[in-house]
Amino acid sequence: MAPLIVTVYGQSELYHRAERAVMSISVTSSGPSQEQSSQDVTSTASSIQSTLRALSPKDATGVATADAAITHWTMKTLSTSFHDNSTTNTRVYRATTSFEIKFANFEKLGEVASTFSTTPNVAINSINWHLLDSTRKSLETQGRKLSVQNAMGKARDFVDAFPGGEGKVLAPSELKDEKNVSVTSSHGRVMGSRGDGVGGGGGDGMTFASEDIKLVNNITVKFLVEMD
Repeated sequence: MAPLIVTVYGQSELYHRAERAVMSISVTSSGPSQEQSSQDVTSTASSIQSTLRALSPKDATGVATADAAITHWTMKTLSTSFHDNSTTNTRVYRATTSFEIKFANFEKLGEVASTFSTTPNVAINSINWHLLDSTRKSLETQGRKLSVQNAMGKARDFVDAFPGGEGKVLAPSELKDEKNVSVTSSHGRVMGSRGDGVGGGGGDGMTFASEDIKLVNNITVKFLVEMD
């Protein structure tokens, strides 16, 4: 008798609190003067750089220290452009640059976000949540094992339901690793504010709570079972 072929879908879901936050900001100025627009962006970007350097101390090897609020940041090169405003018949110049900033300290994230949100020419584009590479790799390994166990449990249930199937050996013959994903909110949750918050100018800033990141692992497994 040909073996019974059992094909099942296995899945695992693991949750872990985010360990890093990546803030993306842009610095932009527009106006009739190309020189003034560029100066506005350069001046604002220079001030931002000073803030970021103070929050990202490094050791002798150039690696962020253990107590650094910011572990890494980058800045894009200043770019300029222009367009003609047909309504006013004038030329408008635009200068822009952007930063990507990785935070390990979420309290400082809130303070910096509050400051940037009221800084002229600065826009906060996004705050995304991430895991450390070591944490992600560990969870991915755990997830793969759990998805196999999930698939085996399903196959066992199916085979045991057949007459004479209980206790039969499940021989895996094929496994397909499906597309795996991690899901989290694209923006941090603002839990509250201290003092006057974003608009008041007298408080310490917003308070962010990191999101839980969900890692999903999907597989398809084919088992062969010798039935009597």
